[in-house]
Amino acid sequence: MKRYALIKLIVVCIFIGVAYMICDLTRYYVRPIYYKEDEIRVIINDSEVTRNLPDKALFIDEKIMLSFDTIKKYFDEYIYFDEKYQTVIITSDVDVVKLKLDEKKININGNVSDIKTAACKIEEDIYVPIEEVQDVYNIEVLNNEKIIITTNDVNYKKIEIENKGKVKLYKRETSLTTSKLKSKDIITVFETDEEKGYSRVRTVNGDLGYIKTEKTKGNIIFENVLKEENIAKEKINLTWEYAENYTPNREGQNKLSGVNVISPTWIYMKNENGEIRNTVSTSYIEWANKVGYDLWPTLKNDLMGLDKTSMLVTDMKAREKIINNVVSLAKQYDFEGINLDFENMYMKDKDEFSEFVREFSATLRRNSLVASVDVNVPDGSETWSLCYDHKPIADAADYMILMAYDQYSLSQDGPVASLSWVENNIKKLLEREEVDNEKFILGVPFYSKYRKNKITISGDEEIQSNISKTTLYMQNAKNYLNSSKYKDVAVWDEAMGQYYIEYRNQNTVERIWIEEEKSLKEKVELINKYNLAGVASWRWGFETLEAWKTINNTL
Repeated sequence: MKRYALIKLIVVCIFIGVAYMICDLTRYYVRPIYYKEDEIRVIINDSEVTRNLPDKALFIDEKIMLSFDTIKKYFDEYIYFDEKYQTVIITSDVDVVKLKLDEKKININGNVSDIKTAACKIEEDIYVPIEEVQDVYNIEVLNNEKIIITTNDVNYKKIEIENKGKVKLYKRETSLTTSKLKSKDIITVFETDEEKGYSRVRTVNGDLGYIKTEKTKGNIIFENVLKEENIAKEKINLTWEYAENYTPNREGQNKLSGVNVISPTWIYMKNENGEIRNTVSTSYIEWANKVGYDLWPTLKNDLMGLDKTSMLVTDMKAREKIINNVVSLAKQYDFEGINLDFENMYMKDKDEFSEFVREFSATLRRNSLVASVDVNVPDGSETWSLCYDHKPIADAADYMILMAYDQYSLSQDGPVASLSWVENNIKKLLEREEVDNEKFILGVPFYSKYRKNKITISGDEEIQSNISKTTLYMQNAKNYLNSSKYKDVAVWDEAMGQYYIEYRNQNTVERIWIEEEKSLKEKVELINKYNLAGVASWRWGFETLEAWKTINNTL
């Protein structure tokens, strides 16, 4: 009886072991997803994405059509649709591409040509003929049983193999064969697991799987290898030259120590239609070229106000016109770049402004011009700070300049740019907004603030009302700091990173938040701490000579 029970136990154990082995092997032979016969399958690099697409792929006039949302998910987070003109806009580093719905035309940088299939709207979804824009996206699009797309942001090799082989679903011989290969077949190899001896591959008809690495030997037809750019860039040391009504005469002056870029405020938005006016000085250009400065003149919207600025940035044709006008001006005078300084805008237009920056930057780069864009800090009022979407702006431009000043306006008690406030906003942009530090230039002030308030006592309460307020150039602020009247009450505030003066009489109080070389050094040190791209200073003429030495020695 005991022997029978033992045999029974052994049989049961064997059965369980065999069942486990069968189940273990079976999972390597079962495809995770089955596709319908008429289902259009899409392969991107070494991944099947058919069931992950926001909208299914289509064929129209034998052309591959991908939806706007699919392109946004996989290739271009900044693809843009202009409702007013019913136009899809795609920007690359150097190209601006426009596809008007239901029009068999493609506009690339102003050059219009015919295409076989138009972008269109099907029900509520916009579809784009992806083959027509594959060069812009730097991708390869093929239709061979499946839609096969290869991007150039991954490493891969195309190999004509020497020997036959089998493509497996998993990295083991005892798994489902997804494709059988013959000698001279071409495969695309994406990655290799040296330890297990398998490589991830794709066949010419889009079958995916793994093959023994030894079977990938053959003739390399093409190899895409991503290169890491470790080129050390010179720090930008830019200063703005205020030149709205006239340009200062710098003839005879030597090059400032460390300064490599000057941005004269020469170009102004003239109206909402994209026309510009300028105050360019040819003699200034000659002097700047002679002493060795790059010129990135500033394009400003100062005189237009909220409504006209809104009309310009939200209108595709007006954007195109102002960009072309600015580029023509830059080429006429051989500028090295353009600085875009649009302020006082509606928060509702921030996506349109980001699109403006993309079109602006791509067009400038195509013409060998540097594109820099000024922004305010991430948090604040709707028309001052919240009208910028910092990450898309930084992603599009060559440089984004944070105007880290005017923490408190002239009508308020408080510093122009306290150290803690500046650093907190740097961290917000780098960490919260995910701005690339290599594109991030820190703007610093060359001015301070003086306020005098009247003191009135009401019961136990002290009430202060403003008597006078003024902006102080750096030398004027230092004069206050060193004067016999104020020097004994001047205090260095560690958190603010600057000297602060509070001087009380019987019924008045004077407050001065001082920006000078020591406070400037504290701010410039943040550029090194966070490895930012450089410094920009507002503005030339407000500083002391020692300020230039401080920036150059610290940067």
